[in-house]
Amino acid sequence: MNMKEARDRYQLAMQTIGRNFNKIIKDIVNTEIKNELYLTLQFIVRKGQTTNTELAKYFEVGKSTITARLTQLGQLELIEKYSNQKDKRTIYVAATNKGQELDRKIEHKILIVLSKIIEDVEETELVNFLHTLEKFAYLLEEKS
Repeated sequence: MNMKEARDRYQLAMQTIGRNFNKIIKDIVNTEIKNELYLTLQFIVRKGQTTNTELAKYFEVGKSTITARLTQLGQLELIEKYSNQKDKRTIYVAATNKGQELDRKIEHKILIVLSKIIEDVEETELVNFLHTLEKFAYLLEEKS
């Protein structure tokens, strides 16, 4: 297989997976909160604590976009903000118990849907696919 064919197949597969995966998540999440708020909350829950700057970098958006998301999450009592004891200018955000519970609830729904979708894929196929995908991600990160 030549490089153009490999790239085209990869691009088509990733776009299809991404589009459909995002639709599944959006359909589940939008019954609770907006998708971008959930993705932000999910990141915060996984990190334990984070800053506006780290969130903006991860999501590749401006700090004002992150500030708006955090304001909405705060109004919903899903996150809390607190200052760094050593540097009061640095504000951290962390998920509240309510935020962690919502994350668990949505995650559970997503896993149920995904398990039904991939039930026809052998575990070894899935493990090999994910290993190759992670290797590719690592190589892209290292060489770009």
